[in-house]
Amino acid sequence: LAVCEHELDWQIAQWVMAECNKRQVLPEYFGSDATGIGSGVYSHLKTDWGNCIRVEFGGMASEMQASADDPRPCFEVYDRQVTSLWYSCREMVKAGQLKGLNQEAIRGFCFRTYEIKNRKTKIQTKEEMKLKFGKSPDEADAVSVLVEVARQRGMGVSAAIKGDLEWDKRVEEINASLEDPEYGPEQQMEEYEEVY
Repeated sequence: LAVCEHELDWQIAQWVMAECNKRQVLPEYFGSDATGIGSGVYSHLKTDWGNCIRVEFGGMASEMQASADDPRPCFEVYDRQVTSLWYSCREMVKAGQLKGLNQEAIRGFCFRTYEIKNRKTKIQTKEEMKLKFGKSPDEADAVSVLVEVARQRGMGVSAAIKGDLEWDKRVEEINASLEDPEYGPEQQMEEYEEVY
């Protein structure tokens, strides 16, 4: 017997609430992806549990400040909200405020490419990433939801904490290797496995 989508959304929401209650997580400290089919789960959570934080990956970037070094609103810096969410994670990692990421999240963050288009930063679409690397960056997306919850609750990147030189050096090395036409996904995966 087929289960309707509404029923599946409700079941997922019930499971989420049970897991959060076990961990004593209050609704206002929980973020729910409300993009696409996630909107149904979010609706059940809000109705049955409380004011959890709605996180949208689609649409225009928010009016929040882009970074500690860039006072412009995110919508002037990033092409869409998902780019803003992912770059918020980058800022937190560089500042030493986000640590302990699992391997799948690191893999997702490291392999999604970006470009500057119309003076805005644009990350690769999820569909493009799936075609290139064979999987969706779900773990990295989950981390970006967590960071967005922290940002909406008032956490910002500490301007006092500067990115370290080792990080900057590694970024330069990776960027240089990406310009090599013979450096494809296989070589990137091999390098990832060596480092991690």
